[in-house]
Amino acid sequence: MRLPAPALVPLFGLLLCATASSARDAMYWEQNPPQMAFPPYWFFSSANGVEILQDRIKPARSVGVHVPVSIPADPLLRPAALRGYDLFTMPGESRVIPTEH
Repeated sequence: MRLPAPALVPLFGLLLCATASSARDAMYWEQNPPQMAFPPYWFFSSANGVEILQDRIKPARSVGVHVPVSIPADPLLRPAALRGYDLFTMPGESRVIPTEH
């Protein structure tokens, strides 16, 4: 994968919920908003996850990862909380990473 320099594209793990609210992390994200973030898909159905993404991390775009096969690719068939979000639902999917925030 080639990314424009400088590019910041984090893949978040479970620890993010516990650490994203610290003052040190908040300052980092304020100074370095990512072009794209890859949070676990359940962030989008969690009030805490949405708050972390929208108010702390502030990526230009997010795509949910670790999506179980039980979540349909068609947003209209997904649980209501996940309908407005981009999710990787099929193996081999890709997205274009924005070059600017």
